Amino acid sequence: MDVLKYPIITIALCFGLGILIQNYLCFSLITILFSTSILFVLFLILLFFNRNKNKKNIFFGLVTYLLILSISALSLYVHQDVHNKNHYTNLKIKENNSIKGFAVETLKPNEFYTKFLFEIDSFNHQKSSGKILVYFSNKNSDSLQIGDLVSFQSEIKPIQKNYNPDTFDYSNYMANQNVFHQIKCFENDYFIGSKVKKFTFYINKLRQKLVHSFDAHHFSVRTKSILNALLLGQKQQIDSETLNDYKNAGVVHVLAISGLHIGIIYVFFNFIFGFLNRFKHGKTIKLVIILLLLWLFALISGMSASITRSVTMFTFIAIGTFLNRKNFMFNAVAGSFLFLLIYNPLYVFDVGFQLSYAAVISILLFQPFYEKFYWSKNKIVVYISDLFLVSLAAQLGVLPLMMLYFKQIPTLFLLANFIVIPIATVVLILGIVVLFLNFTAMPIALFLGKLISLAVEIMNNYIHYLSSFQNYIIKNITFTPLLTVGLYLIILSVVYWIYKPKNKNILYVLSFTLAFQILYFYTKNETSQKTELIVFNNKESIIATFEANKIIVFSNDSLIHQNQNLQEYATAKFNPEVVFYPLENVLLFKNKQILIVDESRIYNTTIKPDVVIIRQNSRINIERLIQATSPKIIIADKSNSYTSIKRWKATCLKHKIPFHAIVEKGFYRM
Repeated sequence: MDVLKYPIITIALCFGLGILIQNYLCFSLITILFSTSILFVLFLILLFFNRNKNKKNIFFGLVTYLLILSISALSLYVHQDVHNKNHYTNLKIKENNSIKGFAVETLKPNEFYTKFLFEIDSFNHQKSSGKILVYFSNKNSDSLQIGDLVSFQSEIKPIQKNYNPDTFDYSNYMANQNVFHQIKCFENDYFIGSKVKKFTFYINKLRQKLVHSFDAHHFSVRTKSILNALLLGQKQQIDSETLNDYKNAGVVHVLAISGLHIGIIYVFFNFIFGFLNRFKHGKTIKLVIILLLLWLFALISGMSASITRSVTMFTFIAIGTFLNRKNFMFNAVAGSFLFLLIYNPLYVFDVGFQLSYAAVISILLFQPFYEKFYWSKNKIVVYISDLFLVSLAAQLGVLPLMMLYFKQIPTLFLLANFIVIPIATVVLILGIVVLFLNFTAMPIALFLGKLISLAVEIMNNYIHYLSSFQNYIIKNITFTPLLTVGLYLIILSVVYWIYKPKNKNILYVLSFTLAFQILYFYTKNETSQKTELIVFNNKESIIATFEANKIIVFSNDSLIHQNQNLQEYATAKFNPEVVFYPLENVLLFKNKQILIVDESRIYNTTIKPDVVIIRQNSRINIERLIQATSPKIIIADKSNSYTSIKRWKATCLKHKIPFHAIVEKGFYRM
């Protein structure tokens, strides 16, 4: 094992693995420091005894990798804010808390609330740190800006886990950004004070100025939102219909600044400043200018995770190209991967981060074989072939992750990319030029703005047309993390066989394929043998049981067949048969009686149920209900009002009966 031959790739992979191990096993700081110290001493001793050898022994390699694992575990521990003694979670959290903090980021709003991330300055009059998610009512949030110092007098609540089974876990997503609690604010809950003029404040000011520079063009709302996403990384204003169109066509990556956009900008700047190559030290000057412009673009765009990793990757690629190093592409990608994880180990849990590197690595692995598919040396034919083959390679690289996270495969992605990528390239380059001309030559900017508007309109209409072919979107795919790993092993074995086309290497492909099939059927069988009852977090009451590979749904909702939460639940169960029945007042599940009390307030007092479910904001006398039925637990579904839930909760607490409010705790599983 020669750890010094192209070590950056193995070091990067090992560092990422160490982060995952620490995340799931959660070693204490003392354990990590002890292991790191022992391994570091061993590393120095072995390095001294092997200093004159060209090849290090296996034990040296093993200790080196273990040391990297330990260092990465330490890095994750340090970057998790809750381990900071000044973090607000390490202070006493009251029912009503006095909080002071400033807005650092605007998140995508919903129908009722505008969302901000706040950096906490003080918590209950103690100097503290940490981030918190704050919801402001849309009725009174217009005046709030990045950098505003705001005082809250409010209850803080943990960010809720899955509201429904097998859906996107928003709390886990936010936890990986070191955000654990949320506040919902109304008009009298907060006071806006002075400005905190830190880095984010000035960047936001600059970004707002650039956004407003497009006002003179009178773009449509949709065109302006697309342009803001492409140029400034501001996706908050893109409407859900447009977002779904791009998602269904398999080109949603176009709307988020990523490696594609930074690559286009890098090539554009490389062309613009190509004349510098003719001068002494011109290449060095060109490299410095391009890197400064790329990082300026990243700053203006808000330094999000996707932008940071893309600019970092192309920084390494630009430096590798400048140095003309052999195999620089793979090493550049590995170097950027390692650098980003050292900077912030939590990036490894970001879906965009995973998709980006999966796509880039897949493109690089298959790139040596592109030329075999060129049927002409004509530049236009080569460009079209490259566009087709790069899109195919990238899609193959992200395929397992797409099935894991999005549960669907858009089969028309090649047709979409074939048109969208060239148009997006034109829009991006013209947009950068227009952004500059908005402040220097408005008449020319207005003319180019009309071209941008036309290009965006063509792109949107084409994507909308493709997304209308719903039959070409493979939906409701059941996939697990283990199956994802299994599919990647098959893909890697195929790549290995392509590089070394020997008969014995096909055995790896066949072996991993067989193992994947066994794993798939085992997972499906294990899932089908489980039995459970679910009370969904839904405005219209939904109760479902899963037993004997069948889902039985009880609901009076006329649109129950279209319910998205139910569809995702069925997908997680490998899409079994789903049967629908009206919701009655009594259910039986695994010899347990479930009493359902609705607005009629009529129930059978002879029944001694294990569970009572209250729905439709029933005006039931809960004291009398408890005395008559003596339930083991009471559940209030989402169809009930907040005031009723609060009253029932207090009564259950008095009688020492567990109470589960769906609207507060999410779905209930038995």
